[in-house]
Amino acid sequence: MELNSIDDVNALVEIQKIAQVQRLEKKIRQLGYFPRIAFVAMVVFYNFRLAFGHIDLSFGHLDPWLIDMAFTGLTISSTCLSNVQRMDLIRDLFKLQYGK
Repeated sequence: MELNSIDDVNALVEIQKIAQVQRLEKKIRQLGYFPRIAFVAMVVFYNFRLAFGHIDLSFGHLDPWLIDMAFTGLTISSTCLSNVQRMDLIRDLFKLQYGK
């Protein structure tokens, strides 16, 4: 694309800004799905545990409650991390749209 005037440059900058806003919004939307997916994974995991009784995961001498706690902790921490990343993207989007 040839830039012949200031208006062409401003238009190109605006197009790039719109494309960046769309990318940020897509990432924010994708990260918004993660807490729901994690919740469904926890429900499915614990329903299988209830349906089939004690599931021997054979991790040596680890107690089943320790495995449950590790699974729950990893799920909670990964959900928190996705929320932090989402807030960073929202902050970047706000700065991009409003220039503050």
